[in-house]
Amino acid sequence: LPRSFSVHTLAGERELFGEGAGYTAGKLMELTGEYPERRLRDARNLESLLRTYFDDYIIEEYIDWEKGECRFDSEEFRQMLEWLGENCRGTYYKDNWEEYLDRGYGYRPPEELLLTLYAVSDFWSLIPSERYGLTLAGYPTADGRPRHEGSTGLLFGMVSSSRHKEGAWSFLEYYLGSWDGLDFPTRKEDLQGKIEDAMTPEYELRLDGEVLTSEDGKPVERWKTRVKVNGNWVDAYALGQEEVDKVLEILDHVEFDLEGGRKKGVLDIILEEMAGYLSGEKSLDEVQDIIQNRASLLVSEGV
Repeated sequence: LPRSFSVHTLAGERELFGEGAGYTAGKLMELTGEYPERRLRDARNLESLLRTYFDDYIIEEYIDWEKGECRFDSEEFRQMLEWLGENCRGTYYKDNWEEYLDRGYGYRPPEELLLTLYAVSDFWSLIPSERYGLTLAGYPTADGRPRHEGSTGLLFGMVSSSRHKEGAWSFLEYYLGSWDGLDFPTRKEDLQGKIEDAMTPEYELRLDGEVLTSEDGKPVERWKTRVKVNGNWVDAYALGQEEVDKVLEILDHVEFDLEGGRKKGVLDIILEEMAGYLSGEKSLDEVQDIIQNRASLLVSEGV
């Protein structure tokens, strides 16, 4: 059980991705064709493309873990391999690391980006996206549903064979109840308290402790936090219900990675075999057949 979590997602221009989250991998590949002058952030090699944008999509779309089957021999996957080959420069991070460093750790001017990484850690996190005219589009999925990635810090659990379950549960209750105020808490009551705090305005005070008022007699509101926009810190005030609801909508579509080890094994196979295609040593047909065979063995072993 985690005590808190943060959210990582992808943001794109509203005119390209609409108002809400959710799109398919097919739409993303179409957009790169429609806007060839724009690139995905860090799309400098196959490894970064796969792990940043398509890892969960590939596992979801082409593998059935329950049946122990995969369909990397499909025409759709072949088209994806072709697209990946056309939109990367090398296989692994290390293949063009010097170029990466020369560009300032992957920085590209915003007008060149089709999608960029975006973090959501509190209820004011959407302020920069609103200023930039961005939609938090999320990550591509097989069915186009909204999907954002959640990440946690320390995780604690209790083994079923424990002889001290009562003591273990007491510790878990204490741990979950000791949220430090960072990111989003997992306990509902703590999250509700965070919401109430975000919506409660604070006011400037006079030296005598009374609320400072403006010339028209209204209390002068004080900023609750500061947000960085275009390199400058901007004052952020109490939020309204609509602004809070937008963040809660994102939290409703957060997914956590439960296939870490098996997913890495499949992606490693794709990377290893695509290296031969990108170097010209193997044809795409050969690569696709080998990926299907190797992945099938890996997936069947997990049944």
